[in-house]
Amino acid sequence: MVVDDNRANRVLLEHQLGGEGFEVVAASGGPEALAMLKDTLAGNLAHHPVDLVLLDIMMPEIDGFEVLRRIRERKSPADLPIVMATAKDQTDDFVQALKAGANDYVVKPINFPVLLARIETQLSLKSARQALKSAQESLIQTAKTESIGFLAAGVAHEIRNPLARIQMGLESLQRNEVVRANEKLNKAVTSTKAACDKADEVVGELMKLAAESRPNVQSFDIYTAIEDALVVVQGQADSQCIEVVLEGDSAVPPARYGLAEMRQVLVNVLLNAVQAMPDGGTLIIRTGLHTIESLPTEIGGRSGNVPRRGEEMIAIVIADTGPGLPEDKHLTAFDAFYTTKATGTATGLGLTIAKKLIDLQGGFISLANREGGGAQVTILLPQSGAFRTTV
Repeated sequence: MVVDDNRANRVLLEHQLGGEGFEVVAASGGPEALAMLKDTLAGNLAHHPVDLVLLDIMMPEIDGFEVLRRIRERKSPADLPIVMATAKDQTDDFVQALKAGANDYVVKPINFPVLLARIETQLSLKSARQALKSAQESLIQTAKTESIGFLAAGVAHEIRNPLARIQMGLESLQRNEVVRANEKLNKAVTSTKAACDKADEVVGELMKLAAESRPNVQSFDIYTAIEDALVVVQGQADSQCIEVVLEGDSAVPPARYGLAEMRQVLVNVLLNAVQAMPDGGTLIIRTGLHTIESLPTEIGGRSGNVPRRGEEMIAIVIADTGPGLPEDKHLTAFDAFYTTKATGTATGLGLTIAKKLIDLQGGFISLANREGGGAQVTILLPQSGAFRTTV
């Protein structure tokens, strides 16, 4: 955003910055600038927020210092860089602007190469700060997941032992003729048994998440894993009248992974897809080869067993015809306990465990919405002969 009460200055800067590939919006003064920045200051990312402000100091009505002050009430220098423009040799203006929260300044008449260098510097710093913030958030989330693991490892047996005794007692009650003859009592016992089974399932999922996974890495046909996983989910798919479509590529080479772990990943993802769909939906499973063109940002700092650009990986795409996910939840879906299902009907750990297992072998798993509706999970696996060295 260029803020200047001089129309000639605005037009010139719009032309020059536009020629460098920037999208430029211009304001003729402080009131207009603050009105145009309303969405940006409110954090509304849907309306093309401003990334940097070039702000003139000497303006009527509301001067640059007051605009700067109001912006800094809502946005820090790290969130919204501001470069001030002032007349040459006004040293006091430089000092006052920097103390008030300006990131940098230029003097008038503006030397465009200097301005361009300072804008690019501020935008690079902003990008670096955002990347650092994202990395910190990722570390926090990792720490949360690890803490869940420690908790599960410490209390799982303590919880499971009494649960097992309760389940055995309830099973005995279910077989009791008196209980079976009393409809109300039988219903209460059955409901309690179902609640205990769900609690046991949650503890079991936590134990899997906490466990030090060491897959038995081997070469295997991905269709074997897919067919094994479909055996587990086919019953639920049939009960919902869901059509299962397998679009396989016979040229896909063997994968290198733990077969048991791959079955678990596929079962978790397929069950999520089936449960997300209304009756009569379609579950599509596609396989093929995918060439890595760019690496996801979340693995940019990972070392060791990671793919290279240009490498061919085996792709398994699982698509459904359900409602899909909100755009801001594609990464959240892999967080522990995140679920879109009704409270008490799911553990929210299926995709968390799937991602952990895929990451361990240098693969990718990602989630996106499909054009036309529904969600799509893409799994990329190393080929059998694709052994990598540490980078």
